[in-house]
Amino acid sequence: MEQGLTQMAKRIIQEHFPGCRTALLCGSHVRGQGTATSDLDLVIIDDTFQTSFRESFLFQNKPVECFRMICA
Repeated sequence: MEQGLTQMAKRIIQEHFPGCRTALLCGSHVRGQGTATSDLDLVIIDDTFQTSFRESFLFQNKPVECFRMICA
């Protein structure tokens, strides 16, 4: 996995989920199978979420797939 993607994931977490309990970087990049068009997959676990859901967004022109999970 590229060091730059790890740093990007850290910036996403700092900017969008600073108080989260846990954040996991997962998916094709972690498995070493990512391509230039692969998205960045994150699982965010937080006590403050009202429900679990998935959201997609761009961060610095990189597609991000974020799975927000409730910590019960």
